[in-house]
Amino acid sequence: MQNDNDIIIYGAGNIGRAMLKAGFRPRIFIDAAMRIAVDAIEVLLPENVPPEMRDIQLVIAVFSPPASCATGHIKNNLDRLGFRRVVDFESFYQCHSERFGRSFFWLAPTAFFAARRRRIDAAERLFNDAASLDLYRRQIAHRLGARWTILPPPSPVTFQYFDPDVPLALPDGYFFVDVGAFTGDTLPRSAGRILAMEPDGRNFNLLKQFVAATPELAGKTELRRAGAGSYSGCAAILLDGSSAQVRPDKSGTIEIVKLDDVCAESPDYIKMDIEGAERSALIGAQQTIRRHAPALAVSVYHRPEDIFELPLLLKSWRPDYRFFLRCYGSHAMETVLYAIPPDKVQK
Repeated sequence: MQNDNDIIIYGAGNIGRAMLKAGFRPRIFIDAAMRIAVDAIEVLLPENVPPEMRDIQLVIAVFSPPASCATGHIKNNLDRLGFRRVVDFESFYQCHSERFGRSFFWLAPTAFFAARRRRIDAAERLFNDAASLDLYRRQIAHRLGARWTILPPPSPVTFQYFDPDVPLALPDGYFFVDVGAFTGDTLPRSAGRILAMEPDGRNFNLLKQFVAATPELAGKTELRRAGAGSYSGCAAILLDGSSAQVRPDKSGTIEIVKLDDVCAESPDYIKMDIEGAERSALIGAQQTIRRHAPALAVSVYHRPEDIFELPLLLKSWRPDYRFFLRCYGSHAMETVLYAIPPDKVQK
């Protein structure tokens, strides 16, 4: 590779700016949606990059895109335009992880995963179906250095949390708890009762509007502006681009609750997608899980260790859970762990 800073960065969003913060200063940014300079660095459309610059190392700094902007799609377009030295962000990160000094969602230095090989192998033994085993092994191989092309195509996003290939076997009129309900896009019309929790004020207002405007949901959905955690109290919400995280803070502006304290009736199904707070929320639901074993759908892509530590945690509480793994997004994004007790598994 040329000088570390003799690069072009494709994408002037969160990842491109993280590269700037790590000390990489590109010749130019390429971005189809942005037309203003970033930190005094010019932003161009890919087709407007001068031909003499198309031999410079180009890093695709897009990490959690919509399907239309997936890495493979971007690379094919860049190849067509004559860019000859294109690298994906994961590969670039693994060569320079010490300069970033942080992880990105599930992406961490390969040494992080190599040092946890026993835990990784223990979690692998918890998956019984072939699709889960294949996905788990491929994601771990990628985290240990294999290129992103080893990963299988994602399942349809319309299947997320209610995958027909996962034996949820929910009873009629089931009680569904949506932790991280966002604006209501994952609320099931088929549920008999719903508790929808969302801590962000703007999202919560949109959630209220959506439920009120949806007759199949309005009469059976309880809304609560709160996050789920291992304690009950207050927290501050931290915004980071398209994601948000909560941190304990006595003067914070959002409520944090333990699911054990708010679910007087045991849920049949709990879904969690809460930007890396899933482990904390599970700890706050530990008694409900131990006593009643609700079906669970838990996002395991926000933190590097979640894909193996969360199934091991749940197995320690309920040895009878069966585990399934599915992915609904680019690379490892939108990876969901399903935990289902055997009496709810379809025969």
